[in-house]
Amino acid sequence: MTGEAAGSGADPGWWPALRRAGWASVPLFGLYINRFKARAVPGLVELRGIYLSISNSLVFFFVALWFVTRSDAWQTKGDRQFDWLVLVAGIGLSVGVGWVRRRPLGSDSPRQLADTYRVRSFIGLGLATSAALFGFTGTFVTRELFTYALGLMFALFGLWWIAPSRWNLAQDQERLTAHGSQLDLVRALMLQYPPAQDGSE
Repeated sequence: MTGEAAGSGADPGWWPALRRAGWASVPLFGLYINRFKARAVPGLVELRGIYLSISNSLVFFFVALWFVTRSDAWQTKGDRQFDWLVLVAGIGLSVGVGWVRRRPLGSDSPRQLADTYRVRSFIGLGLATSAALFGFTGTFVTRELFTYALGLMFALFGLWWIAPSRWNLAQDQERLTAHGSQLDLVRALMLQYPPAQDGSE
């Protein structure tokens, strides 16, 4: 593992990521942290912070839409058939998250293991949050908060399913071990890796 920064193989839990994501969600202050106070953090903590930040944003959208849908201009309701589209999209996207969740991880090196895990995580994250985006768009068609709530339900379920939680990581570790790999997934994610040069890993 030449060029890799030292790191601990112990799972730090969600608290470091929660603290980081909590401050980063504050307008302007979050920008200050990300741009001027940026410092190297363990990869697992950073990944969990991204999941928490996105989850917070989806909930904030719900709060914003709650105020919007209560305005007088929205008292005339729209076409509720869009709810069915959100339902079908949510189910389909959840199936997609499950497919991504079962994708094998590279196990030739700790770096490859961490990289393939992150790629899988971001694909799953994109699929999961798309359900909320369908609901968000549909809210402006149906003029009902329920439409976004439906998409949000599928989104949060997908995020929980693909999130780098201890339970999910333990399942991935079991699959790695079953395939004969001696690599430690948590340790691989906690390490910091320099940018690859000349196509080398």
